[in-house]
Amino acid sequence: MNQGVRKGSIYVLIGQGSAGVFLALFDIFAGRWLGVEKYGLLKVLYDFVFFTTTVVIAGIVLNLSRNIAHFEAKKDKKGIEQTIQSSIVIFLITLILFIGLTLLFRKWVTNKFFNSESIMLLQFLFGIILLSIYLFYNGIFQGYRRFHIFSFGIGTKEFLTLGFLFLIIKIWSKGVTEAGWSIVISPIPVILIFTIILIFKNPDKNLEWKNIFKNLKNNSNFSNILRFVLAIKMTSIMNQCILRSGPLILKVVVTDNPDYYAGIFSAITMPLKLIRTLLITLCIGLLPNLTRAYSEGNDNKVRRYIYKSLGLFILIDIAITTIYFFFGPQIIKLLYREEFLVYRSQTTLLAFAMSFFFMSALMATIMIARGTPKVPAISLFVGLIFMIVVIASLKNTLPPINLLGTALLICNFIYFSLQSGYFITLKIKRKNN
Repeated sequence: MNQGVRKGSIYVLIGQGSAGVFLALFDIFAGRWLGVEKYGLLKVLYDFVFFTTTVVIAGIVLNLSRNIAHFEAKKDKKGIEQTIQSSIVIFLITLILFIGLTLLFRKWVTNKFFNSESIMLLQFLFGIILLSIYLFYNGIFQGYRRFHIFSFGIGTKEFLTLGFLFLIIKIWSKGVTEAGWSIVISPIPVILIFTIILIFKNPDKNLEWKNIFKNLKNNSNFSNILRFVLAIKMTSIMNQCILRSGPLILKVVVTDNPDYYAGIFSAITMPLKLIRTLLITLCIGLLPNLTRAYSEGNDNKVRRYIYKSLGLFILIDIAITTIYFFFGPQIIKLLYREEFLVYRSQTTLLAFAMSFFFMSALMATIMIARGTPKVPAISLFVGLIFMIVVIASLKNTLPPINLLGTALLICNFIYFSLQSGYFITLKIKRKNN
């Protein structure tokens, strides 16, 4: 059964909320059990898996979510089939190419990011394969607006990640390299459940899933889908540069004990990422339904969806920046113990940076729903250029955490400002016409 924005968002909120809690507990206990440096190394693996999975799957998930909803609104069964067919082909080609590149540069990746631990390279590769398959399924269920299944899957996956971490460290008394398997194997049970659901409860009984590869030559939508996927892929990859690349940047830029700074950065941003997990539920519920409203030409629904979402995001951003300014260091100390020493300037800076990122993510969702994915892609690209310039020019001037926070703040401010300027311009032109 399909769900609208309100009901779908409730389901997604339950799934994302529970997943966020489990991920927060994963971070807290990993930091407490492993210490700052080993926790930092584990977060390098965690964020590297998620970041590079984006290279493989980015654009494909949104393509499934948007176009399945779009063609379903038009009752176009062939369009849905071609969307799924094209997505599978693009996914497999990208996955094979990426695995090949990783193996080609395996020595550099292992030495630079995993402290020469070859087992972590293996975890890295398996993590990307399994996580990308899991996310592919998510795109299908989001497109059909079956958010209860998506919600169950994401909550279960993160619960298993926490459970496996507890087994490996507390029960089996293993270290940071073995703890990496908790990240890798957690999607497997959910993938099996999703497969069974699609076999026995196919959302569209008329689709010929077994013939999707045979019909590729007759797929008239393939070129359009490929262009859409590539545009969204670039945006998603750049988004992950903001969300996941902090520990990776510190590993590259910092020469003296980068694992320590990666651990401190991850500790500060963990509560912010938890908020981001909750806010992204709105975007997940909003995208297919706002796309449908645009496709139907229902201006009242479009305005209602957009303005309510913007109001909610603004209120939450004000709340988190205020809390992080007054209580940020105390929150991190309470969660991670005295070993994780942070300062108000660091927590406030990163809170402002992530607040602009949250607003930018919502604007990007709106742009994608209305069929203009190039706007967030260009806006974020410009922001990332400024981010690189800041890091390169100030790396010997600012402390590592302040350097990264300043770069992220400037990047996200530009990302949000350019999208907002385009959106306001559209509104003015439409009003004048």
